[in-house]
Amino acid sequence: GGFGKKVFIYAEETAVTWAAAKVRRPVKWVAERSESFLGDCHGRDHVTHAELALADDGEFLGMRVATTANMGAYLSTFASSVPTYLYGTLLAGQYRTPAIYVEVQCVLTNKSPSSPYRGAGGPEAVFARERLFDIAAREIGMDPAEFRRKNILPAEVMPYDTGLVSVESTVVFDSGDFPAGLQQALDAFDYAGFRAAQARDREQGRLRGLGICVYTQMAAVGPYESAEVRVDGGGKVAVVSGAAPQGQGTGTALAQVVADQLEVPLEQITVTFADTARIPFGVGTYASRNAVMAGSATLVASERVRDKAIAVAAHLLEASEADVEWHEGTARLKGVAEKSHTLAELAQAAGPGGNRPDGMEPGLEARHYFETMDAPFAFGVHIAEVEVEPETGDVDIKRYVAFSDCGRLINPMIIE
Repeated sequence: GGFGKKVFIYAEETAVTWAAAKVRRPVKWVAERSESFLGDCHGRDHVTHAELALADDGEFLGMRVATTANMGAYLSTFASSVPTYLYGTLLAGQYRTPAIYVEVQCVLTNKSPSSPYRGAGGPEAVFARERLFDIAAREIGMDPAEFRRKNILPAEVMPYDTGLVSVESTVVFDSGDFPAGLQQALDAFDYAGFRAAQARDREQGRLRGLGICVYTQMAAVGPYESAEVRVDGGGKVAVVSGAAPQGQGTGTALAQVVADQLEVPLEQITVTFADTARIPFGVGTYASRNAVMAGSATLVASERVRDKAIAVAAHLLEASEADVEWHEGTARLKGVAEKSHTLAELAQAAGPGGNRPDGMEPGLEARHYFETMDAPFAFGVHIAEVEVEPETGDVDIKRYVAFSDCGRLINPMIIE
Protein backbone atom coordinates (compact mmCIF):
# COMPACT_ATOMS: atom_id res chain seq x y z
CA GLY A 1 0.00 0.00 0.00
CA GLY A 2 0.94 3.66 -0.27
CA PHE A 3 1.12 4.12 3.51
CA GLY A 4 3.43 1.31 4.58
CA LYS A 5 5.08 -1.79 3.17
CA LYS A 6 5.15 -0.95 -0.52
CA VAL A 7 7.40 -1.69 -3.52
CA PHE A 8 7.83 -5.34 -2.54
CA ILE A 9 5.79 -7.94 -4.49
CA TYR A 10 4.49 -10.66 -2.21
CA ALA A 11 3.86 -14.21 -3.39
CA GLU A 12 0.27 -14.05 -2.18
CA GLU A 13 -0.45 -11.15 -4.54
CA THR A 14 0.64 -13.24 -7.49
CA ALA A 15 -1.41 -16.18 -6.24
CA VAL A 16 -4.54 -14.03 -5.88
CA THR A 17 -4.12 -12.68 -9.41
CA TRP A 18 -3.71 -16.21 -10.80
CA ALA A 19 -6.71 -17.51 -8.84
CA ALA A 20 -8.97 -14.65 -9.99
CA ALA A 21 -8.11 -15.40 -13.61
CA LYS A 22 -8.80 -19.10 -13.10
CA VAL A 23 -12.19 -18.82 -11.40
CA ARG A 24 -13.14 -15.58 -13.22
CA ARG A 25 -14.34 -14.03 -9.98
CA PRO A 26 -12.85 -11.50 -7.56
CA VAL A 27 -10.51 -13.10 -5.02
CA LYS A 28 -9.59 -11.38 -1.75
CA TRP A 29 -6.61 -12.23 0.42
CA VAL A 30 -6.61 -11.02 4.04
CA ALA A 31 -3.55 -11.61 6.21
CA GLU A 32 -3.74 -11.88 9.98
CA ARG A 33 -1.66 -9.45 12.02
CA SER A 34 0.69 -12.15 13.25
CA GLU A 35 1.18 -13.33 9.67
CA SER A 36 2.16 -9.81 8.61
CA PHE A 37 4.73 -9.54 11.38
CA LEU A 38 6.32 -12.80 10.27
CA GLY A 39 6.06 -12.58 6.49
CA ASP A 40 5.96 -8.90 5.52
CA CYS A 41 8.94 -6.67 4.89
CA HIS A 42 10.31 -4.70 7.81
CA GLY A 43 12.58 -1.68 8.09
CA ARG A 44 15.04 0.32 10.19
CA ASP A 45 17.00 -2.52 11.85
CA HIS A 46 20.23 -0.59 12.37
CA VAL A 47 23.12 -0.72 14.78
CA THR A 48 24.89 2.65 14.58
CA HIS A 49 27.97 4.18 16.13
CA ALA A 50 28.18 7.95 15.57
CA GLU A 51 30.83 10.52 16.51
CA LEU A 52 30.71 14.32 16.34
CA ALA A 53 33.73 16.65 16.32
CA LEU A 54 33.18 20.12 17.80
CA ALA A 55 35.08 23.35 18.25
CA ASP A 56 35.33 24.82 21.74
CA ASP A 57 32.27 26.99 21.14
CA GLY A 58 30.12 24.08 19.93
CA GLU A 59 30.53 24.64 16.20
CA PHE A 60 30.38 21.47 14.12
CA LEU A 61 33.67 20.33 12.61
CA GLY A 62 32.81 16.86 11.38
CA MET A 63 30.75 13.73 11.79
CA ARG A 64 31.63 10.05 11.46
CA VAL A 65 28.99 7.34 11.35
CA ALA A 66 29.30 3.55 11.10
CA THR A 67 26.08 1.57 10.61
CA THR A 68 25.34 -2.11 10.30
CA ALA A 69 22.00 -2.50 8.48
CA ASN A 70 19.99 -5.71 8.61
CA MET A 71 18.71 -6.69 5.16
CA GLY A 72 16.89 -9.83 6.34
CA ALA A 73 17.22 -13.27 4.82
CA TYR A 74 17.22 -11.99 1.22
CA LEU A 75 17.12 -8.68 -0.60
CA SER A 76 13.92 -6.88 -1.51
CA THR A 77 13.72 -4.61 -4.56
CA PHE A 78 15.37 -1.53 -3.05
CA ALA A 79 16.77 -3.06 0.13
CA SER A 80 20.38 -1.91 0.05
CA SER A 81 19.57 1.56 -1.31
CA VAL A 82 17.63 2.51 1.83
CA PRO A 83 20.50 2.44 4.39
CA THR A 84 23.01 3.81 1.87
CA TYR A 85 21.79 6.39 -0.65
CA LEU A 86 18.67 7.28 1.33
CA TYR A 87 20.29 7.23 4.78
CA GLY A 88 23.93 8.17 4.57
CA THR A 89 23.35 11.23 2.41
CA LEU A 90 20.79 12.65 4.88
CA LEU A 91 22.79 12.27 8.10
CA ALA A 92 24.19 15.83 8.03
CA GLY A 93 20.69 17.19 7.49
CA GLN A 94 20.16 20.93 7.54
CA TYR A 95 23.28 21.71 9.58
CA ARG A 96 26.66 23.10 8.60
CA THR A 97 28.88 20.01 8.57
CA PRO A 98 32.28 20.68 6.98
CA ALA A 99 33.25 17.00 6.91
CA ILE A 100 31.25 13.78 7.14
CA TYR A 101 32.21 10.15 6.68
CA VAL A 102 29.57 7.41 6.62
CA GLU A 103 30.24 3.69 6.33
CA VAL A 104 27.33 1.25 6.02
CA GLN A 105 27.58 -2.52 6.02
CA CYS A 106 24.48 -4.37 4.83
CA VAL A 107 24.21 -7.85 6.33
CA LEU A 108 21.97 -10.83 5.65
CA THR A 109 20.32 -12.51 8.64
CA ASN A 110 17.46 -14.94 9.32
CA LYS A 111 14.88 -12.16 9.66
CA SER A 112 12.20 -10.84 7.29
CA PRO A 113 13.49 -8.76 4.36
CA SER A 114 13.99 -5.03 4.77
CA SER A 115 12.30 -2.61 2.37
CA PRO A 116 11.27 1.07 2.05
CA TYR A 117 8.90 1.89 4.89
CA ARG A 118 7.58 5.41 5.59
CA GLY A 119 10.48 7.74 4.88
CA ALA A 120 12.92 5.06 3.70
CA GLY A 121 16.21 5.95 5.37
CA GLY A 122 15.29 9.47 6.44
CA PRO A 123 13.89 8.72 9.91
CA GLU A 124 16.87 6.50 10.75
CA ALA A 125 19.29 9.28 9.83
CA VAL A 126 17.33 11.93 11.74
CA PHE A 127 17.12 9.81 14.89
CA ALA A 128 20.83 9.00 14.91
CA ARG A 129 21.84 12.62 14.29
CA GLU A 130 19.44 14.35 16.68
CA ARG A 131 20.16 11.86 19.47
CA LEU A 132 23.88 12.45 18.97
CA PHE A 133 23.33 16.21 19.17
CA ASP A 134 21.48 15.93 22.48
CA ILE A 135 24.33 13.90 23.95
CA ALA A 136 26.93 16.36 22.62
CA ALA A 137 25.05 19.39 23.93
CA ARG A 138 24.79 17.83 27.37
CA GLU A 139 28.49 16.95 27.46
CA ILE A 140 29.63 20.51 26.62
CA GLY A 141 26.98 22.13 28.83
CA MET A 142 25.04 23.87 26.06
CA ASP A 143 21.28 24.13 25.77
CA PRO A 144 20.14 21.64 23.06
CA ALA A 145 18.05 24.27 21.28
CA GLU A 146 20.95 26.72 21.23
CA PHE A 147 23.26 23.91 20.09
CA ARG A 148 21.06 23.37 17.03
CA ARG A 149 20.50 27.09 16.42
CA LYS A 150 24.25 27.66 16.37
CA ASN A 151 24.86 25.11 13.63
CA ILE A 152 21.73 25.18 11.51
CA LEU A 153 22.06 26.54 7.97
CA PRO A 154 20.97 30.21 7.71
CA ALA A 155 18.53 31.42 5.08
CA GLU A 156 21.13 33.56 3.31
CA VAL A 157 23.13 30.52 2.12
CA MET A 158 20.18 29.12 0.15
CA PRO A 159 20.32 27.39 -2.25
CA TYR A 160 22.79 25.18 -0.41
CA ASP A 161 24.57 22.32 -2.15
CA THR A 162 25.73 19.67 0.31
CA GLY A 163 27.93 18.05 -2.34
CA LEU A 164 26.15 14.72 -1.80
CA VAL A 165 24.05 12.65 -4.20
CA SER A 166 21.05 10.62 -3.02
CA VAL A 167 19.81 7.99 -5.49
CA GLU A 168 20.04 10.07 -8.69
CA SER A 169 19.43 13.49 -7.16
CA THR A 170 21.91 15.94 -5.72
CA VAL A 171 21.19 16.90 -2.12
CA VAL A 172 20.52 20.60 -2.58
CA PHE A 173 18.33 22.67 -0.26
CA ASP A 174 16.84 25.05 -2.80
CA SER A 175 15.04 27.30 -0.29
CA GLY A 176 13.91 27.59 3.29
CA ASP A 177 14.53 29.50 6.49
CA PHE A 178 15.60 26.78 8.89
CA PRO A 179 16.43 29.07 11.86
CA ALA A 180 13.04 30.80 11.61
CA GLY A 181 11.27 27.43 11.52
CA LEU A 182 13.15 26.22 14.59
CA GLN A 183 12.35 29.44 16.43
CA GLN A 184 8.68 29.26 15.48
CA ALA A 185 8.44 25.76 16.91
CA LEU A 186 10.24 26.80 20.10
CA ASP A 187 7.92 29.77 20.52
CA ALA A 188 4.82 27.63 19.96
CA PHE A 189 6.10 25.26 22.63
CA ASP A 190 7.04 28.11 25.03
CA TYR A 191 10.52 26.67 25.35
CA ALA A 192 11.80 29.25 27.85
CA GLY A 193 8.74 28.76 30.02
CA PHE A 194 9.19 25.00 29.99
CA ARG A 195 12.83 25.20 31.08
CA ALA A 196 11.89 27.40 34.03
CA ALA A 197 9.06 25.06 35.07
CA GLN A 198 11.28 22.02 34.55
CA ALA A 199 13.84 23.33 37.02
CA ARG A 200 11.15 23.93 39.66
CA ASP A 201 9.62 20.49 39.15
CA ARG A 202 12.99 18.75 39.46
CA GLU A 203 13.28 20.19 42.97
CA GLN A 204 9.97 18.50 43.77
CA GLY A 205 11.07 15.14 42.36
CA ARG A 206 9.19 15.32 39.06
CA LEU A 207 11.16 14.15 36.03
CA ARG A 208 10.06 16.20 33.02
CA GLY A 209 12.08 16.07 29.83
CA LEU A 210 12.04 17.50 26.33
CA GLY A 211 13.12 16.20 22.95
CA ILE A 212 13.81 18.28 19.84
CA CYS A 213 13.97 16.91 16.32
CA VAL A 214 14.87 19.09 13.34
CA TYR A 215 14.70 17.31 10.00
CA THR A 216 14.75 17.53 6.24
CA GLN A 217 13.15 14.85 4.08
CA MET A 218 13.80 14.24 0.41
CA ALA A 219 10.57 14.16 -1.60
CA ALA A 220 9.28 14.05 -5.15
CA VAL A 221 11.86 11.88 -6.84
CA GLY A 222 11.86 11.78 -10.65
CA PRO A 223 12.41 11.05 -13.38
CA TYR A 224 9.09 12.44 -14.68
CA GLU A 225 5.33 12.59 -14.37
CA SER A 226 2.68 13.25 -16.99
CA ALA A 227 -0.55 15.21 -17.32
CA GLU A 228 -3.04 16.02 -20.02
CA VAL A 229 -5.62 18.82 -19.80
CA ARG A 230 -8.45 18.92 -22.32
CA VAL A 231 -11.46 21.25 -22.65
CA ASP A 232 -14.58 20.01 -24.46
CA GLY A 233 -17.15 22.06 -26.36
CA GLY A 234 -19.26 22.48 -23.25
CA GLY A 235 -16.44 24.05 -21.29
CA LYS A 236 -15.84 20.98 -19.14
CA VAL A 237 -12.20 20.29 -18.30
CA ALA A 238 -10.81 16.74 -18.21
CA VAL A 239 -7.46 16.05 -16.57
CA VAL A 240 -5.55 12.79 -16.96
CA SER A 241 -2.51 12.17 -14.76
CA GLY A 242 0.06 9.41 -14.92
CA ALA A 243 0.13 9.26 -11.12
CA ALA A 244 -1.82 6.57 -9.28
CA PRO A 245 -2.79 7.81 -5.81
CA GLN A 246 -4.28 5.63 -3.07
CA GLY A 247 -6.33 8.15 -1.13
CA GLN A 248 -3.92 11.07 -0.64
CA GLY A 249 -6.34 13.62 -2.11
CA THR A 250 -4.25 14.13 -5.26
CA GLY A 251 -7.33 14.39 -7.49
CA THR A 252 -8.64 17.36 -5.53
CA ALA A 253 -5.22 19.03 -5.49
CA LEU A 254 -4.73 18.67 -9.26
CA ALA A 255 -8.24 19.98 -9.91
CA GLN A 256 -7.40 23.02 -7.78
CA VAL A 257 -4.25 23.65 -9.83
CA VAL A 258 -6.29 23.61 -13.04
CA ALA A 259 -9.06 25.72 -11.52
CA ASP A 260 -6.51 28.31 -10.46
CA GLN A 261 -4.99 28.56 -13.93
CA LEU A 262 -8.20 28.49 -15.98
CA GLU A 263 -10.28 30.29 -13.34
CA VAL A 264 -13.18 27.86 -13.56
CA PRO A 265 -15.20 26.16 -10.77
CA LEU A 266 -13.96 22.84 -9.41
CA GLU A 267 -17.28 21.28 -10.40
CA GLN A 268 -16.30 21.87 -14.03
CA ILE A 269 -13.18 19.68 -13.73
CA THR A 270 -12.76 15.90 -13.68
CA VAL A 271 -9.52 14.11 -12.88
CA THR A 272 -8.63 10.53 -13.79
CA PHE A 273 -5.43 8.60 -13.22
CA ALA A 274 -3.25 6.04 -14.97
CA ASP A 275 -5.48 5.64 -18.03
CA THR A 276 -3.07 4.31 -20.65
CA ALA A 277 -5.73 4.77 -23.32
CA ARG A 278 -5.47 8.52 -22.71
CA ILE A 279 -1.84 9.06 -21.73
CA PRO A 280 0.87 6.51 -22.54
CA PHE A 281 3.50 7.26 -19.92
CA GLY A 282 3.31 7.72 -16.17
CA VAL A 283 5.34 6.84 -13.09
CA GLY A 284 3.08 6.59 -10.04
CA THR A 285 2.60 7.54 -6.42
CA TYR A 286 5.43 7.09 -3.91
CA ALA A 287 8.11 9.15 -2.14
CA SER A 288 5.78 12.12 -1.53
CA ARG A 289 6.05 13.03 -5.21
CA ASN A 290 2.51 13.81 -6.40
CA ALA A 291 2.24 17.51 -5.53
CA VAL A 292 5.62 18.31 -7.08
CA MET A 293 5.73 15.93 -10.03
CA ALA A 294 2.07 15.40 -11.00
CA GLY A 295 1.21 18.91 -9.84
CA SER A 296 3.94 20.53 -11.95
CA ALA A 297 2.96 18.50 -15.02
CA THR A 298 -0.66 19.57 -14.55
CA LEU A 299 0.33 23.19 -13.97
CA VAL A 300 2.30 23.45 -17.21
CA ALA A 301 -0.40 21.65 -19.21
CA SER A 302 -3.02 24.05 -17.79
CA GLU A 303 -0.90 27.07 -18.64
CA ARG A 304 -0.53 25.85 -22.22
CA VAL A 305 -4.29 25.34 -22.53
CA ARG A 306 -4.89 28.87 -21.27
CA ASP A 307 -2.27 30.29 -23.65
CA LYS A 308 -3.85 28.43 -26.56
CA ALA A 309 -7.29 29.72 -25.55
CA ILE A 310 -5.95 33.28 -25.54
CA ALA A 311 -4.43 32.74 -28.99
CA VAL A 312 -7.80 31.52 -30.30
CA ALA A 313 -9.57 34.47 -28.68
CA ALA A 314 -7.13 36.94 -30.24
CA HIS A 315 -7.86 35.37 -33.63
CA LEU A 316 -11.62 35.67 -33.10
CA LEU A 317 -11.38 39.23 -31.81
CA GLU A 318 -8.92 40.21 -34.56
CA ALA A 319 -6.53 41.50 -31.94
CA SER A 320 -3.02 40.89 -30.72
CA GLU A 321 -2.57 38.23 -28.02
CA ALA A 322 -0.97 40.94 -25.88
CA ASP A 323 -4.30 42.80 -25.94
CA VAL A 324 -6.27 39.82 -24.62
CA GLU A 325 -6.53 39.03 -20.91
CA TRP A 326 -7.86 35.99 -19.06
CA HIS A 327 -10.54 36.66 -16.46
CA GLU A 328 -12.80 34.19 -14.64
CA GLY A 329 -12.72 31.55 -17.34
CA THR A 330 -13.10 33.94 -20.27
CA ALA A 331 -10.73 35.67 -22.68
CA ARG A 332 -11.59 39.32 -23.12
CA LEU A 333 -10.21 42.36 -24.85
CA LYS A 334 -8.35 44.59 -22.42
CA GLY A 335 -10.45 47.61 -21.55
CA VAL A 336 -13.46 46.27 -23.47
CA ALA A 337 -14.93 43.61 -21.15
CA GLU A 338 -18.00 42.97 -23.32
CA LYS A 339 -15.77 41.71 -26.13
CA SER A 340 -15.04 38.28 -24.72
CA HIS A 341 -15.34 34.55 -25.33
CA THR A 342 -16.06 31.85 -22.80
CA LEU A 343 -13.95 28.75 -22.35
CA ALA A 344 -16.65 26.66 -24.07
CA GLU A 345 -16.74 28.99 -27.07
CA LEU A 346 -12.97 28.91 -27.37
CA ALA A 347 -12.95 25.10 -27.15
CA GLN A 348 -15.50 24.94 -29.99
CA ALA A 349 -13.47 27.36 -32.09
CA ALA A 350 -10.28 25.39 -31.43
CA GLY A 351 -11.84 22.08 -32.48
CA PRO A 352 -11.65 20.45 -35.92
CA GLY A 353 -13.52 22.58 -38.42
CA GLY A 354 -13.51 25.51 -36.02
CA ASN A 355 -12.27 29.05 -36.45
CA ARG A 356 -8.73 28.83 -35.16
CA PRO A 357 -5.47 30.48 -36.30
CA ASP A 358 -3.68 29.02 -39.31
CA GLY A 359 -1.23 26.29 -38.37
CA MET A 360 -2.75 25.59 -34.95
CA GLU A 361 -3.43 21.96 -34.16
CA PRO A 362 -7.13 21.34 -33.43
CA GLY A 363 -8.35 20.81 -29.88
CA LEU A 364 -8.11 22.95 -26.77
CA GLU A 365 -5.77 20.57 -25.01
CA ALA A 366 -2.19 20.11 -23.91
CA ARG A 367 -0.01 17.31 -22.60
CA HIS A 368 3.12 17.81 -20.57
CA TYR A 369 5.78 15.55 -19.10
CA PHE A 370 7.45 17.23 -16.14
CA GLU A 371 10.99 15.84 -16.09
CA THR A 372 13.56 16.39 -13.34
CA MET A 373 16.00 14.46 -11.22
CA ASP A 374 16.37 17.28 -8.69
CA ALA A 375 14.33 16.39 -5.62
CA PRO A 376 13.13 19.12 -3.25
CA PHE A 377 13.39 18.72 0.51
CA ALA A 378 10.69 19.14 3.12
CA PHE A 379 11.65 20.71 6.45
CA GLY A 380 10.16 20.56 9.91
CA VAL A 381 10.68 20.65 13.67
CA HIS A 382 9.07 18.40 16.28
CA ILE A 383 9.22 19.01 20.05
CA ALA A 384 7.93 16.57 22.65
CA GLU A 385 7.53 16.98 26.40
CA VAL A 386 7.43 13.81 28.49
CA GLU A 387 7.31 12.99 32.17
CA VAL A 388 8.83 9.85 33.65
CA GLU A 389 7.46 8.32 36.85
CA PRO A 390 10.58 7.72 38.99
CA GLU A 391 9.27 4.63 40.79
CA THR A 392 7.70 2.75 37.87
CA GLY A 393 9.53 4.16 34.84
CA ASP A 394 6.23 4.89 33.07
CA VAL A 395 6.50 7.56 30.37
CA ASP A 396 3.68 10.05 29.84
CA ILE A 397 3.68 12.30 26.76
CA LYS A 398 2.48 15.69 28.00
CA ARG A 399 2.75 17.88 24.90
CA TYR A 400 3.78 17.52 21.28
CA VAL A 401 4.41 20.44 18.91
CA ALA A 402 5.10 19.97 15.19
CA PHE A 403 6.15 22.64 12.71
CA SER A 404 6.25 21.96 8.97
CA ASP A 405 7.41 24.29 6.20
CA CYS A 406 4.81 23.30 3.61
CA GLY A 407 5.59 26.00 1.08
CA ARG A 408 2.56 27.17 -0.87
CA LEU A 409 -0.50 25.24 0.31
CA ILE A 410 -2.53 23.74 -2.53
CA ASN A 411 -5.19 22.19 -0.30
CA PRO A 412 -5.01 23.19 3.39
CA MET A 413 -7.65 20.61 4.32
CA ILE A 414 -5.40 17.77 3.18
CA ILE A 415 -2.54 19.15 5.26
CA GLU A 416 -4.69 19.60 8.36
